[in-house]
Amino acid sequence: MRVISIGRNRTLLDRLTAALEARGHEAVSTSDEDDPLIDNPYDVVGFGRAVTPETRARLETLLRAHNPDIAAYRGMCPEVGVLVAQAEYELARRDDSVVAGFELVDDEVRFEVHQPVALTWKIRHVNVLFRGSDRVLQERTYEVGEHVVPVEPRAGRNFLQVDAQGTVFVAQL
Repeated sequence: MRVISIGRNRTLLDRLTAALEARGHEAVSTSDEDDPLIDNPYDVVGFGRAVTPETRARLETLLRAHNPDIAAYRGMCPEVGVLVAQAEYELARRDDSVVAGFELVDDEVRFEVHQPVALTWKIRHVNVLFRGSDRVLQERTYEVGEHVVPVEPRAGRNFLQVDAQGTVFVAQL
């Protein structure tokens, strides 16, 4: 997967790029909206929260000229683990051959399995200093069919992350 991250915080962008590369992705980042890197094809683009809607729309148009199917997301919070999960989730949403239709409704996650798959459910807590920690809720193999999993919202800034050899779902609780 080819990923470009665009934002204001150069340190965060560098850490995110390194984390994506460590997970096997081809990743670049920029804090310059006129950077020549933008003139290349990518599979996913992540925008920092400081990128204005106008700038985001303009850059998405430029990036879509190289790949009309590029997936775009706005970072949920400035924490590398959550941002990596978001990038992987955007790519996973395109491939529904194993698991699809993840949806967080009230306090339940609904999804459909097309072939047996092992899923790891984690809560990623991000503290006020934007430091993250994971807690595994469950690891389980799901059979073909529709499934509903209850989740408990917790105090603080928490994210549900579901992995199947890469993130297949991420949402803020």
